[in-house]
Amino acid sequence: MDFIYYIISALIGGLIAAGLTYWRMKVSKSTRRNDLHNAALAQIDIWEAELDQFFTRYNLTEQTHDFRLIFLDLADTRSEVTRIKSRTRTMSRLARNIRGKNFSSVFKGILEAIEELDELWADTRFDDKEIADCVDKLRESFELVKDTLSDVKRI
Repeated sequence: MDFIYYIISALIGGLIAAGLTYWRMKVSKSTRRNDLHNAALAQIDIWEAELDQFFTRYNLTEQTHDFRLIFLDLADTRSEVTRIKSRTRTMSRLARNIRGKNFSSVFKGILEAIEELDELWADTRFDDKEIADCVDKLRESFELVKDTLSDVKRI
């Protein structure tokens, strides 16, 4: 009779241990997801500040069509746009970790605008109207990203 008692208590102990392990893994997975979510938001906040500085530095916060005066040093501006394009690609991958919102289309729009701007600057004979349209598209996409981010909460 003692033997059956030991077997039953061992089975119950094993079931309790398996249950605790299962719940510990669930909590760990949830915590890891929360950490990834918060880390992605922190990186996107840094990227957002960099893009804000870019808009402020070149006075792109308002509509203008005189880009030859704004972008006096195209070499530095073009390298900065290339760096922003690279960071935006990284942010679009990080945005997959953000819970509750679908950022793929939002980042796709801003990445397309940045790539279009980079392509236009590759041609030194760019038209101010084309650049103005591209910058307007970039500004609108960036505002959409900021609006979408304002709805996301840290966990």
